[in-house]
Amino acid sequence: MKLTPWREMSNYVGTNYSDYLIAAQRLFRCSKLEQATFAYIREHMHDLEGESYGTYPSGVLDVTFQDECLVYRYMVLVHKDFAKGIRMAEMFADRLDAKGYVDPDSATVENDDEFEEYERLPSPEVFGAAEPSGIYKQFKVEGGAFTTFTIERKSRAKEREAAKRELLLAETGSSPVARKIDGVYRRWGAVPMTPNDDHQPDALEF
Repeated sequence: MKLTPWREMSNYVGTNYSDYLIAAQRLFRCSKLEQATFAYIREHMHDLEGESYGTYPSGVLDVTFQDECLVYRYMVLVHKDFAKGIRMAEMFADRLDAKGYVDPDSATVENDDEFEEYERLPSPEVFGAAEPSGIYKQFKVEGGAFTTFTIERKSRAKEREAAKRELLLAETGSSPVARKIDGVYRRWGAVPMTPNDDHQPDALEF
């Protein structure tokens, strides 16, 4: 698989696209070649007729994300089960690796780092971008700088644990962290590490 799966990172808040792969992406500020590459792949991916997948309307999606450091991120996503779309996206990825471009008309465009003219672009609707469906929050890194790029994926462990507690409470009517003794709710404290003693009382916090 040459395509990168879309992953829900730790600083992301919004719609989850975990069933999709990234066919193309660009930032609000990008070079001329990056802009041309994104536009070419986007146009040809949307020429495909993809069926709907669950709650998603198509096998190919245009998505826009707000970014607290970079204004916007734009992506074209292809569903993991849309074989025709994946084949086309991988073909573009191979062409980009081999030639450095996908659009023959942009073969002479230099991939420079001059972003000045793109900083003055109007709102994302200039090329029909989708409405933002999520946001990447900024966080501080070493040296006091801020970034929105991270390799840390979002953990759902706390959410799953909270759901289990709610389910247990609904089924049993009792709390998983306390019990009622002699009419008083007491919480279990830590059991000290002592030699096994059958006569040692339970550790309770009153």
